[in-house]
Amino acid sequence: MIPDSYDIVDLLKELDAEKKSIAVRSGIFTFLLGIAYLLVGHFIWEQMVTPWNLLRQIAAFLLALIAWPLLLGGFEWLNRLLLARWPRCPVCRKKLRTFLPALRRCPECHNVIAYDRRKRLPGYTLPPSETMRARNPNQRNNSIGMVIGQLLLLAVIFIPLFLIRGFLFPEKRSMDVNLPRLTASCVTLLGVFVVYCRFIGVAGVEKLLKLIVWIDRRCDKLNRKLDKNYRSVIPASEHQCPHCHGEPDPRMAAVTGNCSACGAPLLENHPEPDTAEMMAWKKLHCYAKIQRIGLTYTLGIALPFLFLLDIFQNDWKFWVIGGILFLGIPLFWWSVILRSLRRRWQLNFRCPGCRYQNGPSQNATAWRFLLQTGHCGNCRRKLVRDDDLDSFRRPGTA
Repeated sequence: MIPDSYDIVDLLKELDAEKKSIAVRSGIFTFLLGIAYLLVGHFIWEQMVTPWNLLRQIAAFLLALIAWPLLLGGFEWLNRLLLARWPRCPVCRKKLRTFLPALRRCPECHNVIAYDRRKRLPGYTLPPSETMRARNPNQRNNSIGMVIGQLLLLAVIFIPLFLIRGFLFPEKRSMDVNLPRLTASCVTLLGVFVVYCRFIGVAGVEKLLKLIVWIDRRCDKLNRKLDKNYRSVIPASEHQCPHCHGEPDPRMAAVTGNCSACGAPLLENHPEPDTAEMMAWKKLHCYAKIQRIGLTYTLGIALPFLFLLDIFQNDWKFWVIGGILFLGIPLFWWSVILRSLRRRWQLNFRCPGCRYQNGPSQNATAWRFLLQTGHCGNCRRKLVRDDDLDSFRRPGTA
């Protein structure tokens, strides 16, 4: 038993508080970056680039154009990696940046690190997989909320375009604008765009989705009269979690017996015993990490290949070497290296019960579910054994 394990309720509160602090820091940096673009574009840019030649002006504008997403992405990485005070796993001491409350396990070492004092409440019924879809795939007409949401989304998209056009060409409304003034206006508009996307775009889309659900709930009876195939967005009461009142993921709840949102116990879970033909957790996740290296390598050699293409495009040796690097090595990696690892570590992604293929190249959703839970994505049969983990369970807890 690990003495410094977490109560799952306290752990989720700590993670939510840290995510809110990350969002606050990211919002402040985005606002300051947008203001900096506004000030530079309105007061400095035109006077700075006017003495420069055309090539230098274009290079400076392209640099300003690609700088803001790199700055935002770099700060977001720094914010989550260094500035955030994430809780640590009591086993491997790694930061818990992601955590699935239904599993109660560390995403790195996969040891159980959380317990739950809440008791199972009677009367819960597991929802079928079809109820997780908010809309029927055979539905022909949109609901009232979807129609209103589409109109509001069009307004959100087109109103800034009209504002940008009026700001760029306020008087003559023609294309007769000199390049320094045009680039200065574009840099100024980049500042507006950065602030708009952060505080109006992202937040606005989230509020728009909430508004659509609220309108659909208010017009639920009218939607059913207009469309017989309409599927209500209100989940059935017997399928809602009695603790967080949300509809859990049916596959995760069926495997773990816990709510996928809050981690509360919902169903009595009977774990399957480990057998010799099951895969080992450590070897499976080690294989997943090695498999991701091949994707990183493919992306890593693509950019140098494109840069050298313009220089050696008429040299046949370059095409031979490039073909070997770009096609031969990934093919050798996937067909030889990974295949030998699967054979050596006895990794069989095909479920012996339903014959469903859970491999990464066949079904990404099933592969992710297999890595998270160790069960088949189709029949939910256990495929991975836990004998190589130092798991624990507190006495008298779920």
